[in-house]
Amino acid sequence: MTAGGFALARPAADIRVVEVLHAVDPGRKLFACGEIRRNCALFGEAPPEWATEGSCRHRAAGSRSAEPAARTVAAARHVRSTKLGTH
Repeated sequence: MTAGGFALARPAADIRVVEVLHAVDPGRKLFACGEIRRNCALFGEAPPEWATEGSCRHRAAGSRSAEPAARTVAAARHVRSTKLGTH
């Protein structure tokens, strides 16, 4: 019985995680800003203006450092050494 998914064309030990990510969702950033300033549970549906004005430091830091770091890790890891789909 098959539940779906993908079949690998090469051995898992020869496939890097970044290759899988690119094949499944090309162009997707690994670091995605959740816009926590606008979605804070403390403010409900209407966050105060002071909480959302200006640029978000988390987004700026993420795009500058977290994205390249995540790509470096994904490029170094092979599918065989990764538990994909587990939380």
